[in-house]
Amino acid sequence: MRAFPVPQYSTDPIGLVINVQGIPTNADTPPTVTITNTDTNTVTMVGTSTVEGVGTYQFPLTASGSSVVGNYSSMDLYGQRSCRYLP
Repeated sequence: MRAFPVPQYSTDPIGLVINVQGIPTNADTPPTVTITNTDTNTVTMVGTSTVEGVGTYQFPLTASGSSVVGNYSSMDLYGQRSCRYLP
């Protein structure tokens, strides 16, 4: 999996889309997202995503949670993604 860059102190949301057989589908409940610094194995953010549309969710980053430059992964019920916070 290729990591995508995220600016340090970012407050931009992470988008999640749930597809079942290629069709956007709502989850039973909005996914809970965990952001972990993979360099230190430290959880930096945990929270519930917000519904944006059918099968579409967002999880906002926080400036304090994205303050340390490093490699991170986000995990939700549906899989893991990697990112790197850049100065």
